[in-house]
Amino acid sequence: LEKSIELDPANARAQLDLGLAAAAAGDRERAIRALDVAFQSDEPTDEERLEAARRIGADPDVAPWLAPVVRRDPQHTEALWRLGAALRAGIEPGRGLEFLRRAAESDPGDVAALVAYAGGLVADGLVEDARAILEHARSLELTEEETALVAEVAGQLADAESAGPDDS
Repeated sequence: LEKSIELDPANARAQLDLGLAAAAAGDRERAIRALDVAFQSDEPTDEERLEAARRIGADPDVAPWLAPVVRRDPQHTEALWRLGAALRAGIEPGRGLEFLRRAAESDPGDVAALVAYAGGLVADGLVEDARAILEHARSLELTEEETALVAEVAGQLADAESAGPDDS
């Protein structure tokens, strides 16, 4: 991949493959550099953009990769909540919360979207709203992994509630 990129730095496919491999290996900086180049092209698919965001996680650097996915499909639940999480991790937490809300509304059965939104609400001190979202999530048939996600945010909610308004 490095040789291919050396020969053709604009090779979006090689940059994408290198970025995904670097992310899997834990080399975030290298992954971001390669993926930024790859996503300047229209060649990568929406699924490839999502896979890159999954590998990097909630990071402001992934927001530009996901924005085109949301423009093409404004109801794409995973793209919405990943974009929201990326914006919250950066300098636009309020805008990020709006994307998290849209994700939760686009698929009220998507536990990952619900948990991401509830987590954003807790972080913003909106505990009553977060509690309602978590109660809805608990009413769904949850996998073990989903139960753990809900429990994690429920723990954050309990911490926020016990801290009280003066300590948050």
